[in-house]
Amino acid sequence: MSMPIICTPPILNNLFNPYRHFFTKPQFKHFKNLVTGLIVSENKTIQEINDSFGQKDQSSLNRFVSHSSWDLDKLNLLRLENTKNCLSLKKKGAIIIDESLLHKTGEKMELAGFHRSGITKNIEWGHMAVNAFYTDSDNNDFPVKTDVYVREQDCKKYNVSFKTKREIAIEQIDHALEAKLPIRLVLVDAGYEGEEFTREIKDRLLDFIIGVRTSTNISVDRQKRISIGDYLSNLTDDNFKFYLTEEKAYFYHIKEVSIRGIGKVKLVISYMCGDEENIKCYITNLSEENEIIIKLLIKRWRIECFHRDAKQHLGLEAYQVRKGRGMQVVALAILTAYTLVILAARILKTPIRSLRTVGEVCRYLQLIAYKGIKWVKSKLKDAMKWVRILKKHVFVKTAKV
Repeated sequence: MSMPIICTPPILNNLFNPYRHFFTKPQFKHFKNLVTGLIVSENKTIQEINDSFGQKDQSSLNRFVSHSSWDLDKLNLLRLENTKNCLSLKKKGAIIIDESLLHKTGEKMELAGFHRSGITKNIEWGHMAVNAFYTDSDNNDFPVKTDVYVREQDCKKYNVSFKTKREIAIEQIDHALEAKLPIRLVLVDAGYEGEEFTREIKDRLLDFIIGVRTSTNISVDRQKRISIGDYLSNLTDDNFKFYLTEEKAYFYHIKEVSIRGIGKVKLVISYMCGDEENIKCYITNLSEENEIIIKLLIKRWRIECFHRDAKQHLGLEAYQVRKGRGMQVVALAILTAYTLVILAARILKTPIRSLRTVGEVCRYLQLIAYKGIKWVKSKLKDAMKWVRILKKHVFVKTAKV
């Protein structure tokens, strides 16, 4: 059973204000409790979040999650508008799109199916979430949208229209453009490649870095078309250059090629030092220098960090709802929770240092929620004691309140 939440951290109360007018008063209370629970509760199920707020019956929160009729896209546009204003986005950034399997055990969960896990490489049961994530050179990072991919053979069972992952990705790009996010680049892995998808991005006057399979045929220097795999087999270590970041080292090779139906693009081949067998291939229409292209490509890992943080700290895999609508509401609540956490991180200060990770912010807010603001203020009077509390409960990965 979850510990009782004594209070909603004041900083979250302020960050919830833009959402107040969107809901009725009871709906806003449920939304606020749900998002707060996803941030601070140790257990992220609807039942546990409801119990942590001392509510006797979870049926009201369940109805809000699974049966309320408010518009998810309108609420998400409100979230993006507020995020854009709070972060003062000044430079054009990239929208990264990738999927993540949310493992489930309930066989009666709507929209669930058997999908290939990108982690285990096995076919497993769950919701396949297609996520869009924004990032720019000023380190402004936040999720844009989450949608559920349903296999074509499962659509009739769930009474939904089939959409390919490419179609979902284009809809997410359009959603970001509708929100007037300053986007210049679309970054996706192999699986989204294709002539039509590339044309759709070009029609929106956006640049792209798109993953391609080694079976894709290319023409180099107007020579006979060969597969990327065959081209790779003729490369040596001397054909690769070295790029070093603060944390990792990469080797890369970039060559102008031609692909039927797409035209002239740059083929980007890269791998991380120490992981030579995991070579990734991309195509791009960027005209920037090679090192800038690699720097932009490396940003693709920001969405992997989002997947990890959302699962570990915000309950992206912990929810237990049967209705498809419920899953989508929880997913949007998690996007909101992630957004509030990154906004709070820019405001919160501690005597040791600023809060740098999603986990640290969640644990800091946990202290306030479980102990109460009066307890926190009392500890602040003794700086050394407060520092010891922070070291024990906030600045360690395995800390618990």
